[in-house]
Amino acid sequence: MKSVLAAITTCKRKPEMLERAIKSVAAQTYTDWDLVVVDDSPADYEFRDDVRKMVEEWSRRDSRIRYVAHDKNYGAPRARNTALKIASDGRYKFIAYLDDDDEWLPEKLEKQIAKFSECDENTALVYCRGFRADRSGDYIDFRKFREGYVYPELFETDFIGTFTAPLIRTECINVIGGFDEEMIAHQDYDTWIRLAERYNIMFTDEKLFCKHNEHKEEQISKDLYKYVLMFERILKKHERYLSGHKNVYRLALYNLSYRCTRAGDWQKCFDSLKKALVLQPLKCTATIKKYLIYAMMKNTPDLLNSLVRIKQKLKGEKIN
Repeated sequence: MKSVLAAITTCKRKPEMLERAIKSVAAQTYTDWDLVVVDDSPADYEFRDDVRKMVEEWSRRDSRIRYVAHDKNYGAPRARNTALKIASDGRYKFIAYLDDDDEWLPEKLEKQIAKFSECDENTALVYCRGFRADRSGDYIDFRKFREGYVYPELFETDFIGTFTAPLIRTECINVIGGFDEEMIAHQDYDTWIRLAERYNIMFTDEKLFCKHNEHKEEQISKDLYKYVLMFERILKKHERYLSGHKNVYRLALYNLSYRCTRAGDWQKCFDSLKKALVLQPLKCTATIKKYLIYAMMKNTPDLLNSLVRIKQKLKGEKIN
C-alpha cells in the first residue's frame, strides 16, 4: 500500500503548539506515513528559527519527518498546495492535513484507512468527528452526519469542518486543482464542496481528533464579514448548478443570510432572504418567523422592518 502523507501547515504558531501536533502524528498506530511541515510564517517571525530547529531535531530522530519553509507568509491555501505538490509524486495514495494547533488521536489514520478499504474508487475523503480540547462538546455539534453524494447538502451547512478531520485521496484533490489560494476564509468548506461535486464523501462515526483554541485572538473569525464574502465566492463557483436546483439554492441563501446576521449586515441578510422568497415562497415562512424572533431579541429595527415586509409578501402584498 502507498504511504499516507500528513502535511502540517504553520503560520505564526509557537513551537510548543506545533510540537504537540507532531507528537500526535508520531503516535499514530498506522505507521506508514511521511510528515511534511510547511512553515508559512513571515520571514521575520520571532519563533521561526525555533520552529525550524525543533522540526529538524524531530527529523534527525525520525526520517519520515521533513521541514519545508516558504520565504514569506503566503497564507494557508498556498502552504497546503506546497504540501500537495510534494505528495503528488506517485508515492502517496492519501493525504491528511493537520492544523498545527490541533491533535490527532492515535488511531485516526488507521481507522480512516480501514474505512477507505470499504469504499469504491469514487470516494474522495473520509471524515470523522472530533472534540474540543476543553471537553465542552463535539467540535461540530450535528446529530446527523451525511455520507455518499452530499454535494447538495453541503450548501446548507458544512458538516465536515476543519482540515484536521478528513483523510483525502490524493488523486481526487489533484483533479479539482488543489486549494483555491484566493480564499481568505472558508478554504476547507470550498474544498469539500468542490470534491463533493465529483466524488462521494464517507464518514467514520468516531471522535478521532482534538480541536484546540489557544490562538483565538489570531483567528480569522474575528472578521466575520470575510466569511460572508468567501461564501458568496463559493456560491458564484457553483452558480450554474444552483440556478437549476431551487431547493438547494434556497437553503444556500439561508446559509448566507445567517452569516450576514453574524457579521451584522442586515441589508444583505434581507436581500438573501428576499431571493429565497422569490425562489420558493411557500417554503420560506418558517425561516422568516425565526428571523423575526432573532431581530426582536437582538433589537435590530432595520432587519425587523425588512422582515415585516417579507411577511407581508407572504400574504400576497408587494415588497417595495
